[in-house]
Amino acid sequence: MLGLGAMADRFRQPLKRRTKTERLRLLRPTALRAASGLTAMLLATALLWMVLVSWPVPPSPVIRMALSAGDPVVTASTQAAAASDSRDREERLAAGPAPPAPDVEPPADAVSPEDLPTGPDDAETGLASDQPVTIGAERVSLVPAPVRTVAERGPYGPLPRIARDGREPRQVYARPVHRQVLAGSAPKVAIMLGGMGLNGPLTERAIRELPGEVSLGFAPYPDGLQRLVNSARADGHEVYLQLPMEPLGHPAVNPGPHTLLTSMSPQETLDNLAWLMGRFAGYAGVTNHLGGQLMANGRALGPVMAELGRRGLVFLDDGSSAGSQAEDAGRRAGVRVRRAHLLIDGDSSDAAIAEALQRLEALARQEGMVIGVGNGLPSTIKAVAQWSEAAKSRGIVLMPVSASFDSRH
Repeated sequence: MLGLGAMADRFRQPLKRRTKTERLRLLRPTALRAASGLTAMLLATALLWMVLVSWPVPPSPVIRMALSAGDPVVTASTQAAAASDSRDREERLAAGPAPPAPDVEPPADAVSPEDLPTGPDDAETGLASDQPVTIGAERVSLVPAPVRTVAERGPYGPLPRIARDGREPRQVYARPVHRQVLAGSAPKVAIMLGGMGLNGPLTERAIRELPGEVSLGFAPYPDGLQRLVNSARADGHEVYLQLPMEPLGHPAVNPGPHTLLTSMSPQETLDNLAWLMGRFAGYAGVTNHLGGQLMANGRALGPVMAELGRRGLVFLDDGSSAGSQAEDAGRRAGVRVRRAHLLIDGDSSDAAIAEALQRLEALARQEGMVIGVGNGLPSTIKAVAQWSEAAKSRGIVLMPVSASFDSRH
């Protein structure tokens, strides 16, 4: 081993300068150097290409799901919006008729009062001008609706109104009855069959086969109602609008859209009532469809009766609600209310309906005048048509329902 001195001497020696040959030998490429250089060049080229080339943006994943409409979520913001909507509705109702709401279409065959010929303007009764009032007439023809003098534009369709001369829709649209017949002592029976319009062919059968004195109640939902209503009126049948009202067991039992509910504010009740009443024209009054819950609530009935009174209509209580407050609410609002005496087709068998009609006839002999209600079922239509012919021979006078509102019985 070298001593420390020898090592120091060597470090003090100047570096030996390499020759040109040695330097060239060191620069000679080896396999490792070539591979390293090639790799570096490829990486640089790839990096430059990735920077300069425009890459397409990959699309985001899209998930399509079918969602069923659920109950609305109620939050502080939605409650505020609902309150604002209620205020807007109240202002619109106070301001008078408005254009149809965009989310509710008026009936396809709705008739505007402005579209009606001017002939019926001066009609003193609901009879067509070429049909005189005669006692015992088999068929009379009532003018098509709406009659201009007792109709006005509503937010969803034509609405009834009291004419400037004081005539009311309950008078203009009713089937006329001669005073002598009304004042006579013969037992009188009025019948109204409801559910009309829900089945077109069955409704046409009822119009054709039933005596004109039988009144018909139309549901507010089907399309084409005005044509059917005017067809019924042409055959002498006076017409009633069936108002869907909150039944016992609601919402499990649901009459349909725009049902009048006890939970509604007066403004909501009037808005829904305007939709229902605007579905067709020509009714002398309205009657309840179901309604066990609402009919027993005088507060909820108040706005309904007030509106009926303001528009000159009558109300027929179908008698299905034992706790009905309709007569009291009608009295407070100045509306004429009558309650049906008997449901004639609670059992829809032929024998049961025939028996119910016999009970109705017997009751008429005791009371003087009674009202029976039923549904537009094939068995009911057939039974009423057959009974009415035989009842006349037994001294029974068949009357339109409107006659009961003017009768003293």
